Amino acid sequence: PRESTERVLVAGSDCICRLYKIKTETHSIFNHHKTAVDCCSFINGQKFVCGSQDGSISLWFATKKKPLCVIENAHDGKWISAVAACKFSDLLATGSSNGVLKL
Repeated sequence: PRESTERVLVAGSDCICRLYKIKTETHSIFNHHKTAVDCCSFINGQKFVCGSQDGSISLWFATKKKPLCVIENAHDGKWISAVAACKFSDLLATGSSNGVLKL
């Protein structure tokens, strides 16, 4: 089975993303945001993105504890309410609390 099907990515109001590994019954914590993380999406089996109420979007590698990239104020001060990745590509869609979508 593919590695991403053996993992669950969870966004939380505790400002943390968690990546659960089903097979080993373990999880990793990814902590960078200052406010609740409302959304997350896998890009591939190793990379994922998270969006937060602090208005930032972060790109993570599953084996690193710090984000690879952070876009602060991605929607002009509005919180990020949705992220979706086109799997195995560099295309990302984000939505904010004011209803605006960006690619």
